[in-house]
Amino acid sequence: MINPKVFISYTHDSQDHMDRVLDLSNRLRNNGINCNIDQYEFSPSEGWPRWMANQIEVADFVLVICTENYESRFMGKGEIGKGLGVKWEGAILTQELYDAGTKNTNFIPVIFSADDSAHIPVLLRGATHYDINSEDGYKALYRHLTNQPHAVK
Repeated sequence: MINPKVFISYTHDSQDHMDRVLDLSNRLRNNGINCNIDQYEFSPSEGWPRWMANQIEVADFVLVICTENYESRFMGKGEIGKGLGVKWEGAILTQELYDAGTKNTNFIPVIFSADDSAHIPVLLRGATHYDINSEDGYKALYRHLTNQPHAVK
């Protein structure tokens, strides 16, 4: 796939975490992938809920940056009024998977550390996840996004 559209779903766990997500998005963009995150937006005219839904709808792939906080919010848990973005995105992803009969072709779990593999939402645990804390992990994710298998038959 040439220049796939990618949306990154993540929680604002900390400034460091947000910076890592921004770095990932920028790296993907520099490598020819049309990647989008909320940090590139000031205030979308359609409002954040519609903006998020639109991003998921037009994306070829949605990267789900899994952390303990993300998993909790994805599952609709956590403090009322906090983490509404991921709660909303989690509801949309859940519905998309339900409508597809649980066949997952575009929601990709991504982790920044091996410890976070325990926090991949249950609905996404059957999918290949990518630990991009290493260069090999990033390259494997890039190959997935650009439909370049590790080996050719």
